[in-house]
Amino acid sequence: MKHAKLVELNTEIQKLVFGRDVILVNYSSQFDVPFLKAANIDLNPLYVLDTQKAAQHPLDLDYRPSLKQLLRLLGCPCGTQRGTLHVSGNDATFALCAMLCLASVDS
Repeated sequence: MKHAKLVELNTEIQKLVFGRDVILVNYSSQFDVPFLKAANIDLNPLYVLDTQKAAQHPLDLDYRPSLKQLLRLLGCPCGTQRGTLHVSGNDATFALCAMLCLASVDS
């Protein structure tokens, strides 16, 4: 694990996205997007796909599920064991897995 200052994080992210079209996939944009803005990280995404919101229609939900609930509802094997969620790298991976599962369910 490496700790980085926000300036270093911004520089590294800008290197990764420079000259590319970006689609930001996350779980619950209410925290991620404001953090990116506060950290002065401009991804300039074409789209922001929030798996929590995107799940409601295809799964016929009248609530916004937790990431763990969403993974279970989708039958997605990652993230369902204790201790694997709430680690930023894992949650990013699980959000992508959830979005792929949602695309499969909705197609």
